[in-house]
Amino acid sequence: MDINKEKRKVTVNILGSPISVLTDDDPERVDNVASFVDSMVKQIKAANPFINNFSAAVLALLNVSDELLTTKDELEGLRSKVDEEGYQIMLNYKDRLSTAMSEIEENEEKIKTLETRLERMELENRELTGLIEEYRNKFNSLRNEFEQNKRSLAEMQNKLIESQIELVQTRKSLLDE
Repeated sequence: MDINKEKRKVTVNILGSPISVLTDDDPERVDNVASFVDSMVKQIKAANPFINNFSAAVLALLNVSDELLTTKDELEGLRSKVDEEGYQIMLNYKDRLSTAMSEIEENEEKIKTLETRLERMELENRELTGLIEEYRNKFNSLRNEFEQNKRSLAEMQNKLIESQIELVQTRKSLLDE
């Protein structure tokens, strides 16, 4: 009950007797509680018609107290179960998180290794590209030289043929004389 709430008087009936209650609760709630108690006392009196009202009220109080304590025990058991299950869930997530963190660390190491390999491969690629360009230039130079030599050879062959023709003509002319 809140100390700062204004208390008011609520009248309820238990076994037909009016009882005034000073409370800060909602009057409807107080009526519901009183109806529950009245119902419990009437059930006890119906089961034991020779019992007086006070004894019936005490037995009702004992029954309600037993139900309250049983409910509290069940609630505590449920809380313990929830706490244990929550703890197990937390441990499970902690294990999963730990595993995930380990995998992340392993993957980071793999990434570093792959990045290092990539850097080496890029360097090697640049070196090979340079070599290819150098060989391409040498090849083009040799091809040009080959083409030039081929032309020179063709020119020399033509000159040789011309010289041979001239020689044959000169021989013929010498023989004809």
